[in-house]
Amino acid sequence: MPDDKIVSKKKTIQIVLIAALGLIVLVLIGVLIWRGRQVNQAKNLVNTVTPTASPTTTVTGTKIVIQGAQSAVATTTPQTDEEVIFSQVKTAATNFMNAYVGRSLEDAKPYMTNEYYNSTNQSDFAGVSSPSRDRFEFVTQVFAGADVYQIDVKVYYKLQGEDSSSESFRLNILPFGDQHLVNSMSSI
Repeated sequence: MPDDKIVSKKKTIQIVLIAALGLIVLVLIGVLIWRGRQVNQAKNLVNTVTPTASPTTTVTGTKIVIQGAQSAVATTTPQTDEEVIFSQVKTAATNFMNAYVGRSLEDAKPYMTNEYYNSTNQSDFAGVSSPSRDRFEFVTQVFAGADVYQIDVKVYYKLQGEDSSSESFRLNILPFGDQHLVNSMSSI
């Protein structure tokens, strides 16, 4: 009879372990579905805009009107908190990148955290003058967790008036009061 109790305890432990593993798997599936919805909302937000200029149109001065959806105005008024946040994130990224293409740290300052602004200077921000920064486009926009948003952006360069190369960067954008600001920009 003692062997039956041992076998019964083992079966009970196995059942409890299987139930716990099943619960963990369900939680992980729920998290994956939730993250997938956030990514889809970001993609849908990008798709709900209407371009206001052709991809090659430029603005006078050093700033460039960005391509496709980046030079767009929302066709609907943001209604949810998430839509408002994504709009703020996109605005901060767009304005920051316009300043980056224009090589103006002062123009970028209102869209940067103090920490990031204080960690750079005009010379580093402007970089070398050749090739020139021509335009940029957003590649992806995702919620990275803990209120951090990441946007991958591609910057296109021109050399002697001809397209020459491109470089990809990742912007990290954080909430700051009632707005969102770029906290870092790194090559990817």
